Amino acid sequence: MANEKIALPIDEFIPEILKKVSIGNLVITAAPGAGKTTRLPPALLEIFSGKILVLEPRRMAAIAAAHRISDENSFTLSKEIGYQVRFASKTTKDTRLVFMTEALLARQMIRDPELSGVDVVVLDEFHERSLHVDLTLGLLRELQELGRDIRIVVMSATLEAEKISAYLGDAPIISVPGKLYELEVRHQKAHQTLQLHHSFFDQLSAVVREAQAQTKKDILVFLPGVGEIERARENLSNWANDKNILLVPLHGSLPLDEQRRALQNAPQQRIILSTNIAESSVTLDGVNTVIDSGLAKVIRQDLRTGFSRLELSRISLSSAIQRSGRSARQFPGVSYRMWNKFDEAAFAKSEVPEILCADLSESLLFLAAQGVGDFNQFTWFEKPSAQSIDRAVRILRATGVIDLENKITDIGKKILHFPLPVRAARLMIAGIEFGAVDLAAQMVSLLQERDIIKKDAIAHFLGDDLECDLSARLEVLQQFMNKGQSHDGHHRGLQTVAQS
Repeated sequence: MANEKIALPIDEFIPEILKKVSIGNLVITAAPGAGKTTRLPPALLEIFSGKILVLEPRRMAAIAAAHRISDENSFTLSKEIGYQVRFASKTTKDTRLVFMTEALLARQMIRDPELSGVDVVVLDEFHERSLHVDLTLGLLRELQELGRDIRIVVMSATLEAEKISAYLGDAPIISVPGKLYELEVRHQKAHQTLQLHHSFFDQLSAVVREAQAQTKKDILVFLPGVGEIERARENLSNWANDKNILLVPLHGSLPLDEQRRALQNAPQQRIILSTNIAESSVTLDGVNTVIDSGLAKVIRQDLRTGFSRLELSRISLSSAIQRSGRSARQFPGVSYRMWNKFDEAAFAKSEVPEILCADLSESLLFLAAQGVGDFNQFTWFEKPSAQSIDRAVRILRATGVIDLENKITDIGKKILHFPLPVRAARLMIAGIEFGAVDLAAQMVSLLQERDIIKKDAIAHFLGDDLECDLSARLEVLQQFMNKGQSHDGHHRGLQTVAQS
């Protein structure tokens, strides 16, 4: 039997939404807690006979939404509903409602440019604006312009609705109110710190203790990255043990089953230490308090190296609103912001879309595979700078994956088989050419994942006259793969690299 459905704000809008989307594209703005992610997709099955694809920015959101819809509608995973994410897939050829991460659809369109059998593509949490979602949106729009009868539904809690509506051919906009409880926002007297020194973690611990003294429900803490989560966890561990509080990490590097467990209630009070993975899409059961560092690690392109890198930065005001709202989805909530109210004058209104600040080489290779020759004339929702496009074209030509007319080469076609950035995939092909596939796979996995070597172990390798930094990491990885452990490496990071 299906779990009893709780009434959500979007329910009364479903008939109007179905009527609009049966005619054409649609834009939906829905406040947090409105139910857009779990209620609308299964409703679309009622009026379309083909597949419904729902794109989520993160693996955890895709899997959690699929499970919740399955429970609410007595669906069977892999039958009526399924999901496709990195390292996990629960679908069959007959599954009609599929949740997937954004990068996977762009890759699917390489094999099937027309998305045969797909009637609707839903872009959820569009405001996060990953590179992949911008690329996918442009490809879908070009499909429509070529006459393909496919619907695009864009959904977000915070969205410039008029702009995307115009891009989608003046698509109608439906605004759905949320179901937020009363929310109290508390700022700190001290100014925000952009340096993650001892004082930051001391201040964080003080705020956590203050918040915990005022609630018995769960607390969600937003931190910029995995390293900060681990350090905060270490600082709080003795205090938490004394109070029988569970410290729960939540980030994209965790195995999927551990991410799912973080979404569920536990018998004891929890403090969930999370990256921005918990900022949108899914509800964390039991949370009524948020502590926000106001920081995140964002992708920036390093013009000196040509590679994108993560950089510590302030979040935007729209992200701060999203984060605060997580505390008031199920109960009246409190949000502690680790900055002074006047600091917000330095916050951007919204995040800079990834398309405007990341390396475009992988995206342009996808376009070349679709037969796009003039990248400047592609149907961009928000066009990247000419300099970014030129820089990516130079990389692609130097790597030998496109020719002077921007047509994909044989090497480029081979590279598309690998779910990797262009230069990493080129390294894999070199490994194949030189008969060193295993070595190439290990090198690529090490370069793609977070560093596996413990900070205090780096000194062990300094006098070893190694050829490069990667040599030490290959040694540690080999130890782990041969013995199942390594004293010099992070166990969880090594597991991820080995799986990759």
